[in-house]
Amino acid sequence: MANSTDFGAGEDTRGFVSPSQRRQGQGGPRTGQTVSFEEVAAMIVKQRPDLTGMLTIPQVRVVELLMAGLTEPEIAERLGRSKHTVHDHTKRIYAAFQVSTRVQLLLLFAAPITMNPDRATGGSAKN
Repeated sequence: MANSTDFGAGEDTRGFVSPSQRRQGQGGPRTGQTVSFEEVAAMIVKQRPDLTGMLTIPQVRVVELLMAGLTEPEIAERLGRSKHTVHDHTKRIYAAFQVSTRVQLLLLFAAPITMNPDRATGGSAKN
């Protein structure tokens, strides 16, 4: 039975591979290159330097893996850190962006970048 991250018969027509499929050694489409959720998450995160600039390098990596659907224990194993360290990073990431769920974090990083009107016109921001 497919879990919530599997796509039907185990294959997503867009070429994505879920973390569970990756662990089971399943690939994506029969043609073209397979792209994992982890790779897609990393691409999304890298396109938001306005947000990643607020985080440490380890926190950025945790964001990528959270967005790829890994659990905190899986992230800890992948990064060679304790699950407590990963949990602390997650709490600090959520606090920095004032979010409380992974979905909110994903939506924040997936949202288009908006410019501050003062910056766009060369003015100074008011405090």
